[in-house]
Amino acid sequence: MWFRPSSPFMVLCTLILAGSLAGAPAEPFPRDHRPDGPHPRLWLTAERLATLQAARTADTPEWQRFQADCDTYMVEEPWNGPQYAVPHLLLIYKLTGNAAYGQKAIDYTLATRTIPLEGNDPAHGGYHAIAMTYDWLHDDPLLTTETRDALASKMVQWSDHVWATDNESGLGGNAADTDHVIMTGAVHLMMGCAMDGESSASLVLLDRAWWLWSRGQGADEAEPGAGPQSIRDWVRETSGGHFPTGYSYFSGTDAVGLSEYWLTMKTACDYDINVQEPDLAGFWPGVARTMVDATNPPMDLIHHTGDWEDPPTLAVLPWMYQLAAFAQYLSLDAGNSNMASLAQWYYDTITSDHYSTFIEFFLSNPVAVVAKSPTDLNLNPIQFCNGPDWLFFRSDWSTSATWGMFAGDGNLPVDHQSPDHGHFTLWRDGEYLTKDARAYIGLPYQAGIFFSNLSIQNASPNGTAAWGDRAAPAAIDRTLIGSGATPFAYARMQADGQWNQHPDVWEAVSRVQTYRRHFFWAGDYVVVFDRLRTSDAGWSSYRLRTLTQPQVNGKDFTALSPSGNQRLLHRTMEPSIATLSVVDETAEWNGVYEDWEVALDERKWQVEVRPADSASVDYLNVIQMGPAAMTDFDTIEHLTGNGNSGARIGSWCVVFASDETTRTLATYSVANPSTAMDHLVADLAPGTYSLKVDDQASGKIAVTAASESAHFATTAASGAPSQSIRLELDQPGPSTPLGGWLLR
Repeated sequence: MWFRPSSPFMVLCTLILAGSLAGAPAEPFPRDHRPDGPHPRLWLTAERLATLQAARTADTPEWQRFQADCDTYMVEEPWNGPQYAVPHLLLIYKLTGNAAYGQKAIDYTLATRTIPLEGNDPAHGGYHAIAMTYDWLHDDPLLTTETRDALASKMVQWSDHVWATDNESGLGGNAADTDHVIMTGAVHLMMGCAMDGESSASLVLLDRAWWLWSRGQGADEAEPGAGPQSIRDWVRETSGGHFPTGYSYFSGTDAVGLSEYWLTMKTACDYDINVQEPDLAGFWPGVARTMVDATNPPMDLIHHTGDWEDPPTLAVLPWMYQLAAFAQYLSLDAGNSNMASLAQWYYDTITSDHYSTFIEFFLSNPVAVVAKSPTDLNLNPIQFCNGPDWLFFRSDWSTSATWGMFAGDGNLPVDHQSPDHGHFTLWRDGEYLTKDARAYIGLPYQAGIFFSNLSIQNASPNGTAAWGDRAAPAAIDRTLIGSGATPFAYARMQADGQWNQHPDVWEAVSRVQTYRRHFFWAGDYVVVFDRLRTSDAGWSSYRLRTLTQPQVNGKDFTALSPSGNQRLLHRTMEPSIATLSVVDETAEWNGVYEDWEVALDERKWQVEVRPADSASVDYLNVIQMGPAAMTDFDTIEHLTGNGNSGARIGSWCVVFASDETTRTLATYSVANPSTAMDHLVADLAPGTYSLKVDDQASGKIAVTAASESAHFATTAASGAPSQSIRLELDQPGPSTPLGGWLLR
């Protein structure tokens, strides 16, 4: 790598050329990492070229598909633009030396438009191909000086046009449009890297890329929570690997731009993001893990999360194979060989006839990575993914496992993000029993009606969450996960402020004082507890989506899975007075949503639970899943009194505080206990507790600030009429404020 110190004259030229940056960017491209070394600079290192030659010699499946695509492009231009064939043809020329491939790549590059056609999004246009031709063929006899200069001019024109129009000079536009910001930024970066040292404009392009990486796009005086957010902050705040746009968008757009930043900065700039910004190093390993967590047990369908356009099944989503390739290569690059192996296993497991062949071949590691399954790696089937917050759970790694997820939100407003905080999805033995409706809605505030969630009416459509500002996240801030012989998952979402009237609304009203949703899962059992405190009475309801028409009986209802093989039983234990009604979404949404916004076959059923008007409401709902022949709950009991709000379901007791507080003492009694029972007691102050069962000392229980809850097991004599439980604080421990951020 060559480095050239920046002269005062060069800096002045840069500032003049970068006038659209409003002077100099607050944080210009790091000059010590100028990418002005020998070519090729972009991605194609000697080691990578050798690995790809080995794959070609071994005639791997990835090579075969790649070669077939290249040969197709020699006689047929891609439907979406000539530039999409360029990376394929450049690479096969480098591997084979066949000049016909190289010349065709040049021809396609010259045919690529400098200014995108009106209506075509330059973020999705594959314009990095111009930089790759300039760089990879820079010293090749096929590329004449005149052609190289023409390509340099083409790159400057593209960057100037996009920066002034689509990026609005970095000071305007849609600050939350992640794919647009990330992908244009990556192209500015690649073009600047290709030309540096040979064009006075190169630093302008690099500064534009760095502006988006370190500051973001948009005006500072934007609506609260939606001002400019840097690309690095998007990555930092989604360190668990689950991007808020969801897999339908993330896999095909945001991940492409992010991977281009990672690859380009390392190979062209000697700037390894994993090393230079170590707080970002866990992102790609997190992507590998959450891809597996978000995919159903048969491994043929990924839960889309964000809004959608594409079909839901993996077999017809080429973007997913591309994302798995990114996760495999960049996890290994981050030093996490286990997650690289997991990503390779995922890729091998879901493989089909739909591929994005350049990326998959270019990033393949036929020798360096051995596929390893979750079982090989002894992964806990329950995983908490932070920012945006998702609790993924499954009974085991078999294809017939019970599986699902519970959503929170790291309050990172972006395009194509669903306001699904508090939503949960349940799957049993091959089928969904409750899930969201896949909806393509431009404004993220408008989709709350599509989820199993609490509806709290405000100024936003359908009473959905207002983003608020960054001080009011709907974060999962408490978790407790069990593994081994007793798998269970508990999480608490703190959502103060998220359902208040949007702060941009004139005379905004803050009705919600506190809101907590507690979620507990253990196999076929689910307990959901909502604790809502408001400044005035009424205007809230609990809704759960079913995929077939539910049958309501008092405060119980039941629904079958689409095949009729599985059954869901649901009981509302609190509030004591509530009205249950069935909503037919097909009728309810007729004329409200177009079929492209919510597909007709996504319109199912809801049961809505409405309480009596009150400013203090607790909702306690219990779910049991089982085969269709199941007609009643296992042993079920409402655990109340002594400040408790809880349920016994089967051999589990799950208990919360009925009031908005943490406790140092919890007592309750269970009728007709099983000989062996498990207990989850939430809303406990951190510290060490003494456990007494039937007034007999039964050990010490540690409660951490990360969970504010305790799990323990008890035994009872066969036929015992009752069992009393007493948890009392012995020694306080470190704590965080109730509802505060949990530092992870």
